[in-house]
Amino acid sequence: MEDLGSDGAGAPDSSAEGRAGQLSAEEALVLAYLLDRGGDEYAFGFATIGGDLWMGRAAVRAACRSLADRGLTRFCRGLMNDEGMLMGSGYACRPAAFGISGLPDWMALADERAALSKAQGEA
Repeated sequence: MEDLGSDGAGAPDSSAEGRAGQLSAEEALVLAYLLDRGGDEYAFGFATIGGDLWMGRAAVRAACRSLADRGLTRFCRGLMNDEGMLMGSGYACRPAAFGISGLPDWMALADERAALSKAQGEA
C-alpha cells in the first residue's frame, strides 16, 4: 500500500487535499498544467512541461517526482507523438489529482515567467 501523506498523527490521509499537503509553487504549477493539458489520458516529458512553463529541467523533474510520491501523478514510459514516433517518457495525472482545488492559472503564470525572462535577457 502506498503512503500518500499523513494527517500529522502518523495515519495516512487518503483525501485529495491530504495527498496534496502543502504543494510548493512549482508543484502546484506543474500539477495545474498536467491536469489542464492531459489529465490522466496524456503524459508529458520534462522538456515539454519546462518549455511551456518557463521552468528548468531540474525544477520540473523535482516537481514531477514529488507529485508522484504524493500519489498525484504517475510515470509513463513509451510516449509517442502524433505521428506514432517514440518520444521517451513523462508524467500524467492520477485520478486523485482531480480532487485538488486552489491550483494556479498555469497559463497566466507561464506568461509572467516568459515576460520576466525576456526582461532579464534585455537588461
